[in-house]
Amino acid sequence: PDKSRLAVCLGSLGAALSYRDNEEGLTLQREALEIRREVYGNNHLRVAESMHGLAFALTRCARPPRYKEAEVLYRAALDMRQRLGAAESAASAENLHALAALMRHQNRLEDSVKQYEQALALSRRVLPPLDGQLIDCMNDYAACLSDLGRFDEAADLLKESVGLTTRALGEVTASCTVANLATVTRAQGDRVGAWRLIHRALAQVCHGVNANLVGAESDRWRSMTRAFEAGPST
Repeated sequence: PDKSRLAVCLGSLGAALSYRDNEEGLTLQREALEIRREVYGNNHLRVAESMHGLAFALTRCARPPRYKEAEVLYRAALDMRQRLGAAESAASAENLHALAALMRHQNRLEDSVKQYEQALALSRRVLPPLDGQLIDCMNDYAACLSDLGRFDEAADLLKESVGLTTRALGEVTASCTVANLATVTRAQGDRVGAWRLIHRALAQVCHGVNANLVGAESDRWRSMTRAFEAGPST
């Protein structure tokens, strides 16, 4: 069989399994990397792609997550992309985002927020404004800022994300970001504003989704609103 195509198939399936935290994803990503090194050598963008995929699998499929190994691979993949002329690319932006997320999972918040800043700056340069990768980076960066208590900056990013997500995917999808903005707004001390945002998020879901299709999601929304059930303070 064509080994390059086999590596693509293994990498794609490995990625899908990694998102499901399936240990087989780690095995498949290792095989994909080995094949690509055999086919392309050690210095190729396809190899960098497989290094990135294996690093992700190490954070999701290994028990416990092997963050140190993953970070080495992420950094090596990023360095390779930069040396091979792909520094200003969506792949490098995703690489920076993944490094930032890894650091956040380890509670290295100051390092993580710096990495997110770089990831978002590059994402803005190389991706269309309604690209899902850009919006995901924005949301994750806002979450990290919130972890550090930098609520004003987090709120600004989430407001921008709400607008982009609404334009790209519609109000129902954007409602989750609106709810996150409500949490940050409450942390800023604006209980009234937070309460209004929660109602806005719920209204968007009710308007866009048939009530019969919400099902188990109602429990999730109920838990999200529990903190606000007392109503706004006067």
